[in-house]
Amino acid sequence: MEITTVDLRGLVHGGPGWAEARDAATASMVAHGFVVIAHDAISPELRQALFGRAMPEIFALPAEAKQRNVSTASAKDGSWLMLPPEPDLFTFVADELYTVVTNRRVPACFHRVRTPTNRDRLSVLFGCPGKDGVVLNAMPELVDDEHPLLYHACTNDGYTKFRHSEEGRKHSDSLKAFCGVEKDGLPVE
Repeated sequence: MEITTVDLRGLVHGGPGWAEARDAATASMVAHGFVVIAHDAISPELRQALFGRAMPEIFALPAEAKQRNVSTASAKDGSWLMLPPEPDLFTFVADELYTVVTNRRVPACFHRVRTPTNRDRLSVLFGCPGKDGVVLNAMPELVDDEHPLLYHACTNDGYTKFRHSEEGRKHSDSLKAFCGVEKDGLPVE
């Protein structure tokens, strides 16, 4: 299965090529739960300012050394897809609560980084944690007769506490157990 890279370099929101790029990103998110984006938003100077002080010896490694680690994401069929380790690419991976917001149109995606010899590795995750107390619910335009509401509104902190509780660990689908909608006593599929 080929992973499409959506190229945002030189695009301006609403300008020529933007709608096609947006549609390609949406299609990848719906199909895989992630999208690989090429961009030129971070200049070399800004990259140095952001990352150069963290561990300069890591960022100074040659590209071939950095690419020995293999980053993969899960596909719907259970296989693992290799994500390209190229400069100026990033992968946006949907988490479980993104599934709530998109009414399961975009699946949560599992991601892992492996080394060829399974030796110790250093991995950096840049994330955007949800703000405690903010209520998340499905976007109204993603709920209709063909796509009934699948999740009740919830909060990031409430779900996180449940997910890591003894009760939450009992379920194979803790999100559905926490806030899934039921009809006639059965979960809505």
